Amino acid sequence: MELPVRRPQHPTSFGAGVGRQERDARCDGLRLQVFRLALDAPHAGLGDWRDRVDEDAVLRALTFLHEARETLRQADHAIKTARETAAGRTGLIRLGYVGSALYGRLPDTIRAFRRARPNVRLELREATTAAQIAGLRDGTLDAGIVIPPIAEAAGIELHDFDQDRLCIALSLGHHLAGKDDLCVADIADEDFVLWPIVEGRGFHLQVIRLCTDAGFVPRVTQEAHGMHAVLSLVAVGAGVSVVPESMRQFRPDQITYQPIAEAGADFPLCLALHQPGPATVAFKEIASYGGFE
Repeated sequence: MELPVRRPQHPTSFGAGVGRQERDARCDGLRLQVFRLALDAPHAGLGDWRDRVDEDAVLRALTFLHEARETLRQADHAIKTARETAAGRTGLIRLGYVGSALYGRLPDTIRAFRRARPNVRLELREATTAAQIAGLRDGTLDAGIVIPPIAEAAGIELHDFDQDRLCIALSLGHHLAGKDDLCVADIADEDFVLWPIVEGRGFHLQVIRLCTDAGFVPRVTQEAHGMHAVLSLVAVGAGVSVVPESMRQFRPDQITYQPIAEAGADFPLCLALHQPGPATVAFKEIASYGGFE
């Protein structure tokens, strides 16, 4: 007498259309049914069940059930992850920023975003405006904090993010460091430390414009990539510079920062995006909240 075997009506769609808990219950129930059938076999006139049941086949069946259950669990996890990603609640944002942004509202924005989206990882990269725009275009960055205007801005979204103002930076040992009411014209004969125009065209031209409005063209004797590098050279006496006022906290024991009263010293910082994904859109919304939009 053959053991009765209950066959599923739709073997290719096991678990289809049911929830995870119901699938798990079915797996457990089927496993229990196999063992009960084996134990009840002698009482059903089937003789010694060990002679009738292939133990290896039972173990293979149970192994298959376990693997199927694990596959369904992984599928559930993949579906959940996809939904979370689509909603901007998980994922990765590679965020570039100019050095001065760290001294403005960027840290508060990062903290607010991490509280609101704890499962989204933020990867921060300091870079010049030009490097960030290149990163947005080639897909190595998802967002950037830049200083406009931007050359070749087609396809780049710009959203107001912060405001700053230029000031004069000199080493503490510079002969003009203690001068009251220092103005741009006072540094006309000094060596300048600036950054290459290709690294931040708008910011570079604003500094040049301030100098020409004061009646001179700056004598640039040293160039450096990034604001921290510029100020490090100022600190060792390589020259003077015009930098964001927000960076007054950088090496105040070696550098003095003098305000610029002349018009044209204000400048904006913008959040730059290029084809943003859901997590980046969520960052934009939090960055704009409390900002200038």
